[in-house]
Amino acid sequence: MVWRRAEHLVLSGILGTMLVGIAMNAVTAAQPTHPPSVSGRLAVTPSRTIKVTEADNGHRYRLHKGDGLDVQLSGPSSLIWTEPTSSNQAVLQRTGGSSGATATGTFVAIAKGKVQVTADGSPNCSGACPMLILQFQISVSVVG
Repeated sequence: MVWRRAEHLVLSGILGTMLVGIAMNAVTAAQPTHPPSVSGRLAVTPSRTIKVTEADNGHRYRLHKGDGLDVQLSGPSSLIWTEPTSSNQAVLQRTGGSSGATATGTFVAIAKGKVQVTADGSPNCSGACPMLILQFQISVSVVG
């Protein structure tokens, strides 16, 4: 009987410690957090991010406000890509990007509307060069 009583006290102590730990985690999780500021603006962390490449050229996408879009273009090494752009920054805002043999564009959907995301790939050659320009374009609808 003494053994069971000691076992009960040990289990009670363990459960009590676990409950205190859970309660402390709940209080910590409930504390408000503030997103970091980027150049005086609040940084937005996308709730869902869609990734597209040059293989997705011509496709249509539907995003919700707060969703992200990552564009990565790295076609043949003979092409130099411009930085992907949004036709309307008030709807789909670019938050980062680069141009070159590999071009990137990071966007966040911030308002309802329709936009085009575009970039151009030009030949990377010296001397006589064909005047071929490859255009990348996708359509994006942002809904509530």
